[in-house]
Amino acid sequence: YLFSGLVRCAECGCVMYRQNVPRKGSDRVDSYWRCKNGTRMKNSARCGNRFYVPDSILREGLSQALQRCVQDKEAFAREVQEQMLLQRENERPAEEAIAEKQRTLEKLLRQKQKYIDMYTNDILTMDELKTQTEKIGTQIEAVNQDLAMLSRDAKKMKKACRSIEECISEVDTFLKLENVDNVALRKILSYVEAKPDKTLSYILKIS
Repeated sequence: YLFSGLVRCAECGCVMYRQNVPRKGSDRVDSYWRCKNGTRMKNSARCGNRFYVPDSILREGLSQALQRCVQDKEAFAREVQEQMLLQRENERPAEEAIAEKQRTLEKLLRQKQKYIDMYTNDILTMDELKTQTEKIGTQIEAVNQDLAMLSRDAKKMKKACRSIEECISEVDTFLKLENVDNVALRKILSYVEAKPDKTLSYILKIS
């Protein structure tokens, strides 16, 4: 099936399965996606998500999500970037945070050198020098760890920006295909989240 392994229950995280239901008084069959944990035996815990997702609704929602992606590329890119920034509360631009940490590191290194010079000039004893440099060393290590983390975050953001462009290109190619299958869909879609309030979220691959 087109959506095999791609529809998840937002309540319990279980992958949903497809069920075919014959229409009464007709030869037609309707297909629905439902949570596996919603049909467990009485003695087992059951999921509360009763959203049985029609296959036709899944397809229609996918088409709309992909069309929005390619029709307004700038808005799509902004939306993804905003979601990434919201993952870290009160996050400032990476460049600003890195610059501040680098200034702090330079200040600590100057202080360390100052204590070394004071020892050289017999102003501090060896024990006093050791005490002061150990304190500064701990601070320097913490700042270096923060810098490493911020640098990784900055690289991830740049990579994500490239990935957004690649994702839009993949979506554009997908929409031009005459016949689509599960393999082709998995190239652009991470999963679809089915929520108890009967809404769907299409999570595209941006990584």
